[in-house]
Amino acid sequence: MKRNDSGSITPFFIIVITLVVFVGLIVFEYAFYQFQYSKQKAYMYREMDKIMSSYNKDLFNELGLLAVHKEGLTSPISDNEVLSNQIKKLMEQNHLVKTITKAEDIVNEFIEHKATIDLKAFDVSYLNLELYRILNGEASKVEIEDFVTNLATVSVYANVENVSMDDLKEMIKKMEFKKLKDLKPVFVIRPSIRKHVEEILSAYEKYDIIGVYNHFVLADYCVEYMGYNFTKEEHHLASEYIATGVKNNDINKYIVSSEIYLIRILLDFVETGANPTVRNRIQKITFGEPRLFVVAAVAVSALEAFYDTNRIIHGGKVPFYKGDEGFISFHLTNKYYKHGFTYPDYLKLVLMLNSKNTILERMKVAIGERFDMNPDEFFTEVHMEKRIIFKPKIIPFEFKKVIKGSLSYE
Repeated sequence: MKRNDSGSITPFFIIVITLVVFVGLIVFEYAFYQFQYSKQKAYMYREMDKIMSSYNKDLFNELGLLAVHKEGLTSPISDNEVLSNQIKKLMEQNHLVKTITKAEDIVNEFIEHKATIDLKAFDVSYLNLELYRILNGEASKVEIEDFVTNLATVSVYANVENVSMDDLKEMIKKMEFKKLKDLKPVFVIRPSIRKHVEEILSAYEKYDIIGVYNHFVLADYCVEYMGYNFTKEEHHLASEYIATGVKNNDINKYIVSSEIYLIRILLDFVETGANPTVRNRIQKITFGEPRLFVVAAVAVSALEAFYDTNRIIHGGKVPFYKGDEGFISFHLTNKYYKHGFTYPDYLKLVLMLNSKNTILERMKVAIGERFDMNPDEFFTEVHMEKRIIFKPKIIPFEFKKVIKGSLSYE
């Protein structure tokens, strides 16, 4: 009886073990297939990353644009949307830094005014420079003490990467500079502050129905990155060409000067009525007669705009609204404004008089000439498609899979 029972159980276990082994082999083969799939996908992305990392260094270093000179890629910088998006992303970061820097300057001015001390605690670049000097033994004992004292204020708006603020403070106090250098600490703007500034810029763009912000982004990029050659001799096309479409620098000077003059005459005419200081002066010489006031206002605006334009193109400052400082025309001596906007700022206004597509088209011509290249041949995106076939040892059919991927600079 016992023999019969053991004889019936043995074949069952053999069948079960065989099934378990078979299922195990299938699972193993499928796992190996998944491993090969992930491996091939990793290889594909590594290849794409290698392609994208071979970007044109000159183009990036000079104009901040990322593009690859290689056939078979997509999204060339000659496409207006591609170029526009790249510029927008670049300038968003620039405006973020400028906004935060301006906020830092305002706080610093307030602290200096109230405490009558020279404090640069709200300057991230300054903090990193001072930290570098301390770690390299270039700072005096007093400078180190001031730096440690200021860290309490710094924590309000900045974080330090790779080490906590408390540990940084203690390690500096204990002169553990070699250990700190290995950790490579660096100050960065707090994410919450960065986020708030980004939200402000995002909201501004959202409610900018007529597209003034997008126009300003392009104009700002042109002046900051393409440069301008109004007051200096350059051999490449710059913002003046983008503003006028004329390649001759001498002709450009007259056109840009004329457009600045028109902007200034409009601003000055508005101020003859809006600024009490200017309005009262004109009313006195016209005896309060409305028609004479208009004629005098036009004449004064025209003369004032001439002085303004001359001042601007020679590197001087002229505010959009002159306020209590009044008009140059009313002063017998040469008047200089304490605050105001210079030629690059007015050039941005001239650029904004053009359409977005006009600016982008001229920009591509200027880029092509500067780097002696065709923007149609420089791309910002790579797509790849790879077909893999896996032949298992146990399973009687093949696994086929198409791997698709893409990398982009946008």
